[in-house]
Amino acid sequence: KGGSSARERLNTIISMQLDGQVQQAHDAYVRHFEEHDIDYPALNMFGLCCMALGRYDKASGLFQHIVEHAPVIEEAFLYLAECYIEMSQPDEALQTLQTPLQSGKDSHKPHLLAARAHILNDNRDAAMDCLETASGLASDATDILLLIATLHMACENSKEADGIYKRILFDDPQHLEALLGQSEVLVEANNWDAVIVNCALVLERYPHHQRARFLHCTALSKLKRFGEMLESAKIMAAAMPEGPRALEVLSEAYIETKDNHAALMSAKRLIDLEPENLIAHQVAASSYFRLGNYEKAVKTNEAL
Repeated sequence: KGGSSARERLNTIISMQLDGQVQQAHDAYVRHFEEHDIDYPALNMFGLCCMALGRYDKASGLFQHIVEHAPVIEEAFLYLAECYIEMSQPDEALQTLQTPLQSGKDSHKPHLLAARAHILNDNRDAAMDCLETASGLASDATDILLLIATLHMACENSKEADGIYKRILFDDPQHLEALLGQSEVLVEANNWDAVIVNCALVLERYPHHQRARFLHCTALSKLKRFGEMLESAKIMAAAMPEGPRALEVLSEAYIETKDNHAALMSAKRLIDLEPENLIAHQVAASSYFRLGNYEKAVKTNEAL
């Protein structure tokens, strides 16, 4: 009976997750695994939940545990590789992908992830080879089109990339990756209002999505809507409190809203994580200066 109750509870959590209640599902998973033994398929779903919230560091730990102890869950290798890509660790992603690439299965997905990793390494020829292989396995797949658009962006062909994003969004106006990809095209065009509209569509479903939050905060900053930027940055940092990019955005939002003590605390935490981070030193120096501690302001500037 106890096992049946646990299964029913898991089914409820998964239904909540699939219904878009991702944060609630995350918290429910945490409570569930505190009280029950590991269920690897459920742990896999928990990892996907963390990914949807932009918590790739946490998700990677979960998928690493799965590939080590339950390698029969083959998609965990792909999810782990995707987490590494999102955390800008392409070499780790390519190493993880060796297992699915050597499995002999005719799936385009590992080739797509390998293409993304090669793009991060600025190896465009290798990326194109992977995309050609993926195209042969699934010629009309939307994710292939998205990566082709990413390659166009890497080659500064934003017009071609935008055409692909518009094509995808015509069929699916809520497509997350197309909305974010188009937002990056809009950033190049300094169309900040449109960036906010696109990101709002993503954040309505996934409030803690890190890439969407970063673009959202960037657009608000460019429009000098610093109060709104701060609120968005707080949500971003709450989802990933040790994330350098989240701390960068938060410290900049605090300094723009003249909360000098909070800006200093955020900047110092970022310096602890990345001692050579230029933005962190600039914000810390500005905070010290505004607080009247001119000696520390000078030392902070000179630290680089």
